[in-house]
Amino acid sequence: MGAAAGATLYVYYIQDPQDVEPAFARLIDARVEALIAFPDAVILGQRDKIVQAALKHRVPDVHIDGGCGPRPDHRANPG
Repeated sequence: MGAAAGATLYVYYIQDPQDVEPAFARLIDARVEALIAFPDAVILGQRDKIVQAALKHRVPDVHIDGGCGPRPDHRANPG
């Protein structure tokens, strides 16, 4: 699906809170343009930490879908 849309998909696993910063370091190295986080207990529990890391590292789009309504869209680079 990603290739058909002209995008490269990267998968990074976060299994506990200590995985957030290393995952973002890999995101930055790969120069990703957006992050979609699929909900599970760790992701939802670390939502604020993930959004803060995205802002810190200036990841342009972050979508965390908890299945509880609309997705928050946090733009680190509004404009």
